[in-house]
Amino acid sequence: MQERLITIKLRELENFFPVIGLRGPRQSGKTTVLKMAFPDYEYINLESPDTRRLAQEDPRALIESGRKKIFFDEVQNVPDLFSYIQSYGDTGDYKFIVSGSQNFVLNEKISQSLAGRIGLLTLFPFSLQEIHGIYHYSGILDLILKGFYPRIYDKNIPAEIYHDNYISTYVERDVMALRAVQDRRAFMQFLKMCAHRAGSVLNLKNMAEDIGKSENTLKDWLSILESSYIVHLLKPFEKNYNKRISKSPKLYFYDTGLLCNLIGLKNTDELEFYRGWGGIFENFVINEFVKNVYNKGNKENFYYWKNQEEKEIDLIIDSISGPIPIEIKAGITYSKDYFKNLEYFRKIADDAKRGTVIYRGTENLDLEYHNLRSWDNLVNPESIIKSV
Repeated sequence: MQERLITIKLRELENFFPVIGLRGPRQSGKTTVLKMAFPDYEYINLESPDTRRLAQEDPRALIESGRKKIFFDEVQNVPDLFSYIQSYGDTGDYKFIVSGSQNFVLNEKISQSLAGRIGLLTLFPFSLQEIHGIYHYSGILDLILKGFYPRIYDKNIPAEIYHDNYISTYVERDVMALRAVQDRRAFMQFLKMCAHRAGSVLNLKNMAEDIGKSENTLKDWLSILESSYIVHLLKPFEKNYNKRISKSPKLYFYDTGLLCNLIGLKNTDELEFYRGWGGIFENFVINEFVKNVYNKGNKENFYYWKNQEEKEIDLIIDSISGPIPIEIKAGITYSKDYFKNLEYFRKIADDAKRGTVIYRGTENLDLEYHNLRSWDNLVNPESIIKSV
């Protein structure tokens, strides 16, 4: 496998922390990345029942029996191990790598035992930059439908087969193991309902009425989807420029292939003519910015903006020098109408930077106040940001 972009930051952090942590969704490539980046660490897989039992019953023996550089994979399976990692790491004689797929457990244990001792990063499925020129895809529709999970490309697994299995395994292993989910059927209904609303402002009250569950139940389920890296929320930009703005977040999926599978889209024709195609394309674009930031170990600074007049900016990058507004259009043919909301925002936001429209077409233009960029510029998202 090609070395992932996050590897540079992982190796850098090893110089400063006794513990390196890598979290992210199942099958995003965490184990492979860490084994390639740190071949001198002893690998211990806590998904293995025998190894997990030993870690639970005699963690000191497990740690002291081998090398002093240890990689604990899926460490959330043995939560008590975090205290031992802390104590052995504090001696200066041991170094640890930990990985996990359940953000909720990892964050809780890290805050209790490893705060200040761990360099923590998040790995998502492939970015466009990591796929481009290495793996084959036939255009943007094919790419979005396949999604970005590494095994689809490395093992040449048909996307539908892969995603069906992923959803089944995820629900059985991760979701149903949590007490917050007792109704599998209703949870799957909620998950699919989220998929149909990707790119939309979240309205849990309406969704609760449709499913027949309480709003608090759906909040718990949404938290599970977030902590297991299925969905993420884009918060509204707080500066209102003298206009009342939306206070609810927008909903997105971390992988467009998984999103398309949940909707039931099986080929590129169905995807292109799906009524929510614009939201899926928007989801794809925003994900590329998100992955670019996390691969460099930086903090996310992304928002959206929408006011009472239904004027909306799909993505706001909150930079030190001012907000960078980005509009996302799924159309192929350039239209001046693409810039209407950017023009509106430019007039009311005196600190805003040049706006950019990212669309499905191929033309790139630098206009008087705004830029037009083809989606394939996302091979290097930094180039879009720097062009403003």
